[in-house]
Amino acid sequence: MLAACALVVLGAATGCAQGVPTSHPSGSWVTAKQANKEYRQAAAALVLADGARWPASPESAKGPDGAPQYYQVGAATNDAQFYWFCSWTTKDATSGTDAFDARAAAALQQITRLRLGGSGSDENTKQLLDAVRAAISGHDEAAVKEFNEKNCASAV
Repeated sequence: MLAACALVVLGAATGCAQGVPTSHPSGSWVTAKQANKEYRQAAAALVLADGARWPASPESAKGPDGAPQYYQVGAATNDAQFYWFCSWTTKDATSGTDAFDARAAAALQQITRLRLGGSGSDENTKQLLDAVRAAISGHDEAAVKEFNEKNCASAV
């Protein structure tokens, strides 16, 4: 149940659109090039789990139909922070050690100060992220693996 909610709530925390969005005020949407810059700026402040690497071009310039892709301002920051979060939960789910659980729990404590864990997300997303952090601290590998399978497979 923990992970089933994530796809919906984390999807609501970020935004992208094909074509030129018309339902939002001017300036609230950016191109993929601008979104990738935003992503790299957010990524620069985060340390991935051992062995994880940042994607070279995380935000796609074209949608599935080949039309230009646009991103809501802040969406790329959330995407980078979610990638970072998944790097730690993915490594934690496969490490099987209490020592790594402690490292992951300490690293993920930072989420409370990030956009994804604060102003960039709704309460359901914040609660989900807190539940995953609690699962790591409580050595609940099954819950962490479930979260990863449902949410992090394409992220890391």
